[in-house]
Amino acid sequence: MIVPDFKSELVIPSTTLLSPGLDLMQRLSEIRSATIQLAIEDARLERVQLSLDTSTLYGNFQINQLQHLRDSLSLKLLPPPIELTAKNLESEMAYNDLRCAFLPRYASFSREDKIFWLNNLLFLVTSDVREFLNLISNRLHDAEVGQRVGFSLVGTSGMGKSSMLYWVLCNNLAREDETKTRRLQNAAFVETPSSNRSEKFLPMALCWSVGSYPSQRWLEGQIISEARRAFAFAHTELLMLDEIVNVRTEIIRRLFIEICNQLRNTLIVCSGASTTVWAEGDVEVKGRWGEALHLEKYTGARLRALLSFVEILLPFTQPSYLALDQIKIGTKKTDVVDGPAIYIEKWTGGVLREIMRLIIAASKNGIQDERITMENLQSTWKSMHRRE
Repeated sequence: MIVPDFKSELVIPSTTLLSPGLDLMQRLSEIRSATIQLAIEDARLERVQLSLDTSTLYGNFQINQLQHLRDSLSLKLLPPPIELTAKNLESEMAYNDLRCAFLPRYASFSREDKIFWLNNLLFLVTSDVREFLNLISNRLHDAEVGQRVGFSLVGTSGMGKSSMLYWVLCNNLAREDETKTRRLQNAAFVETPSSNRSEKFLPMALCWSVGSYPSQRWLEGQIISEARRAFAFAHTELLMLDEIVNVRTEIIRRLFIEICNQLRNTLIVCSGASTTVWAEGDVEVKGRWGEALHLEKYTGARLRALLSFVEILLPFTQPSYLALDQIKIGTKKTDVVDGPAIYIEKWTGGVLREIMRLIIAASKNGIQDERITMENLQSTWKSMHRRE
């Protein structure tokens, strides 16, 4: 059905463009305030979790959803994450010039300031994140001509899939309408149940995600109908399903298709390590979620670009040369050794989570030196894995 007056209410998260005009002290102040709120809110959510009944499906679902919310509190409370676009880089200045613009401000940071500043590295708006947001925007726009074709978000563990989904969810949490008689929720998130024992669990989880609580005694068809009603009532435009590979059996897969057919006005994004296996041999699944955004590992030039971005945000007055493959140690051409980028790629395997964990930990250890040295990187990596 063509809906010419369709107007999306979904909030596409905002970002902070990295530019010489960025007010570092203002952002630092916002981060300090946010960390206090984060501690208070996390403690509150933990108390709620501990009060829930773990003996029921719904209780465990609530505990799981609250844990996702706790994990993503920084995305909700910290200032909009930093983005460096190719266009922004070309029109402003080169990486080195951009970093030089921040050096005097970094020089005024105390040790405590530097540690707070590293919160900026918890979530960066990379080109992958920007493409993800653009795909959502474009698919929502398609609703104007009566189309709602979903897409898949594909990547191995640690590449940031869940963080992207949480970020969108945190910007679209449930709220009351103007009359305070209706609960609106423009986006919903469900981690696909790992157990295929109950065919009712998936449709019930969808209902729970938008504030509807059907009885487990209801028939499967009744629960699916309730999911359709609840999504329409909450004006849920986006459903994000994480770990879609858990939809293993043919029965559960056909049930999932039936549910999606009922949610015609909802954009459905499926996320997982591999959606190709899930869609194997199913023409309908491939047709509806055939387009995929693949989160490739950070290796080669892709890693160097990420490390150059990260280096701009390191609150140090000295360069760390993270993006270099080789470092000169003498006057001869052969007087070179492998640089940080070579080791970072080798140790982390290009997994984003491991890269950022390493850099954040090494940054804390490098505050006194005002940079991340090779020795620091090596000792930090060894220390991280000794603890594990």
